[in-house]
Amino acid sequence: MFVSITEGDSAEPIQTTLSNLKERWQDVRVLLDERKRTLKHATLRKEFADELKRLQEVVSGAEKWLAEQEPIAEDIQGITEQLDQCKVLTCTVYEL
Repeated sequence: MFVSITEGDSAEPIQTTLSNLKERWQDVRVLLDERKRTLKHATLRKEFADELKRLQEVVSGAEKWLAEQEPIAEDIQGITEQLDQCKVLTCTVYEL
């Protein structure tokens, strides 16, 4: 693919070849940038889906926990214990 230039030859074939090569290289860079954006979006979608799944598990667990709770206690000690249990669940949710 190398072209040699002797006296009297024009540099035009080399210029044309270099110009074509430059255009092709630019096309490759554009394709790589598009691929990079596509991969970034795919990664963000996967991270979102993973976090959504974790949140659904937490909500499901909280709903189950709430369904298993006894009615609100009538004495102050019972209410305090139930509040402490709720605080533990709240801390678990905030840790996620």
